[in-house]
Amino acid sequence: MRDSRADANPIYTITLLPWGIRLHAQGGENLLRILAGEGYPLPSACGGQGSCGKCRVLIREGLKPPTEPERVHLSQAELAQGWRLACQQRIDRDLTLELPPPEGMPQAKERLKEELHVALDPGIEKVYLELPPPGGEDQRPDTLRIQEELDRGLSFPLRVLRRLPGALREGNFRITLTLEGERVLEVEPGKAASPPLGLALDLGTATLAGYLLDLT
Repeated sequence: MRDSRADANPIYTITLLPWGIRLHAQGGENLLRILAGEGYPLPSACGGQGSCGKCRVLIREGLKPPTEPERVHLSQAELAQGWRLACQQRIDRDLTLELPPPEGMPQAKERLKEELHVALDPGIEKVYLELPPPGGEDQRPDTLRIQEELDRGLSFPLRVLRRLPGALREGNFRITLTLEGERVLEVEPGKAASPPLGLALDLGTATLAGYLLDLT
């Protein structure tokens, strides 16, 4: 509800769904900047100039006619549903809106695959192994022990070969391998806690945006 204390400098309420969080802003402020200042930043590779179309919000109440950049970046169906660009919204009324999920969430990863029309196949995988320790007549080299367990041939760079004996014994012959095809990139003792991650870069004419993706 608008604050009636001073019509020359009105205060409006912005309600964020589904949490029901309420923010307050002065008339004329930019929605993208308000959200960023309150801890709800949206992707904006163009810095809020309306040229990248990434700062999308779904306005449930307080909808205004679309601006020209919104007509360029949003389909007619999206405009009819209430999608707008936060950078194009100057506050002159109370708003109720929904924010899209952050880019690192699984929904965003699925949307990325659908938009690109490609299967996400990074070529990098992590493999966890539990190996029998050497003893008695089993004196196989560590590299052979791993390859026979996986039933595949692998190449071990010198850097990895130097780390392998210590990593195996530190993990009590439980080890995680990071593989690129048949090449071993890294070895970690025990079961690695972190999944393989990929960095997607969006190169613009004057900006660079990066997104960290879980590749599993």
